[in-house]
Amino acid sequence: MNEFLEQFVLEARELCEQATAELLALEAAPEDKGRIDAAFRAFHTMKGGAGIVDFMAMSRAVHAAEDALAAVRAGDLQISSGLIGDGLSCIDLVLQWLDQIEASGDLPAAPDAAADAMAARFEAARPGASVGVVQAVEVAAPIGAVARAILAEQLLLIADPEWAASEGRLASAIRVTANVFRKSGVGGEPLEEAVLAGPSVQPDALASAIRHALGEAPKAGGGAPSKADAPSRVLRVDAERIDALVSLTGELMVAKNAIGHIAKRAGSGEGDVAALLKQEYARLERLTARLQESVLALRVLPLRNVFQRFSRVIRELAVDLDKPASLVTEGDDTEADKAIVEMLFEPLLHIVRNAMDHGIEAPKDRVASGKPVVATIRLRASRQGDHVVVEVADDGAGVDLDRVREVALQRGVATLESLSAMSDRDLADLIFAPGFSTASAVTDLSGRGVGLDAVRAAVERIGGRVGLSTDRGKGSTVRFTLPFSIMMTRVMTVEAGGQLFGIPLDSVVETARLPRERIRPIGKIAAFVLRDRTIPLIDLAATLGRGGTSPPAHEAFVVIAQMATELGALEIDRLGERMDIMLRPTEGLLAGTPGIAGTTLMGDGRVLLVLDLADLLG
Repeated sequence: MNEFLEQFVLEARELCEQATAELLALEAAPEDKGRIDAAFRAFHTMKGGAGIVDFMAMSRAVHAAEDALAAVRAGDLQISSGLIGDGLSCIDLVLQWLDQIEASGDLPAAPDAAADAMAARFEAARPGASVGVVQAVEVAAPIGAVARAILAEQLLLIADPEWAASEGRLASAIRVTANVFRKSGVGGEPLEEAVLAGPSVQPDALASAIRHALGEAPKAGGGAPSKADAPSRVLRVDAERIDALVSLTGELMVAKNAIGHIAKRAGSGEGDVAALLKQEYARLERLTARLQESVLALRVLPLRNVFQRFSRVIRELAVDLDKPASLVTEGDDTEADKAIVEMLFEPLLHIVRNAMDHGIEAPKDRVASGKPVVATIRLRASRQGDHVVVEVADDGAGVDLDRVREVALQRGVATLESLSAMSDRDLADLIFAPGFSTASAVTDLSGRGVGLDAVRAAVERIGGRVGLSTDRGKGSTVRFTLPFSIMMTRVMTVEAGGQLFGIPLDSVVETARLPRERIRPIGKIAAFVLRDRTIPLIDLAATLGRGGTSPPAHEAFVVIAQMATELGALEIDRLGERMDIMLRPTEGLLAGTPGIAGTTLMGDGRVLLVLDLADLLG
């Protein structure tokens, strides 16, 4: 894609976000002239941008939305839910086109039919519209945002070969896709008809059918993720942050010159330079720390980028489920690493859907319990030290712990003895266990075969944690505790089998020395008891193929770590130092190696392998 088209896509996406926010605000305050003007300007600017890159189909579609808002401004047309829905559908269509541009690097092929149908849809809303136009509209609206999100989730699952190889999981994805197709009125193409017909569809064919329904061009490789599925590689950065980086570069140059001068003095034997070198090293260390902070600041985005997308989601869920609900956001100016912000939407969407489907009561039940008819979903964010905390709270019925206990026993998630010993908090946490679901039926929103364990796995993959608190009859809160950055991390080095490894420090609970007789075999693994809790133990050197032939010492040196609510331990030879590192993803021969989270370069030039404890101890 050329830079001109890339800039168009970037600006068009921002305008789509702006137009969406204004339209949703107008639904709540239809007389707000400022909002009407702002929505009109967003569509008007989109039309102009499309004209500049000669994308006339898009120009025609957004021009229809612009004309409708112009009629509202003139008093000839009233704001209605139908008009808001048409505007949001137009934005959906534009976003589909933008995805196709990013995937192919060029304007979409044959977009005229969709553009004409969208224009006809707005024309049908105008006074005096003909029946023929209305009929044309009825056979052409794009799939809604919630349905698109569900289909996109199935695409991500199919893209994982291990997941798609399971017949049960694939059958679940087919069932979900078929349900969405039926609800959205999709059908007619051979692949889509095959999906609707039965469970014999192969993963590649299912992926093709989903992409066709989403309006994406077919791609070679079936379930492989496309460029459009990847995070955006474009960042807009505050000019002040660039200026600060330039200034810091100047200070680093001064420090470099000073060290060069000291090196010359040392070479000529001009006295003791140790004190000068120590002084300049301290300054260089301070500048390097500032440089790390400045570079990381270039990658941060406000969580507003994620939160603002949920106004639309809540609106559509409220209509689909007949459960009026409003969204309240707090702390949306909290910043986090771009990679963190971009991965958050899918896990949060899953939690929000779950809250609306299971947590929020039907309107009559809310009235009977003295609650407002309109439920409230809250998205909150805050910065706590090196972590970002994101919460999804609802004022629904809360988690039925008796039902959780019953389902956990039925599905073999926990034994009767362990359930009896669990606190309410531990019981509530079982909803994140693999295979756990209280859904009694498969619907578009629940019972999709993808439980909340997928949410926990996604969050833990980037070093985060998930927790749940609930109050029966008052609501529930799901909390994500996430690293501020996945690139900058603090590690503790350990030695095992003669090699040095890094362990993320925020996962370490404690270190201990244990008499060898306290370690007992349990099946194929070893374990020990610490403070009345059984902890599985892995010999790090043996696991990584570096075990020796000498007899083990009388004591075992162990590092105890926590993953979610579980504890695990690694046996090591000795502890090293603690350090802040820039974590680099594994490449070359190490790419995809289980148990390795990334690498970093140490001061002596050696490569330090940083371990993925969730993978090793999971």
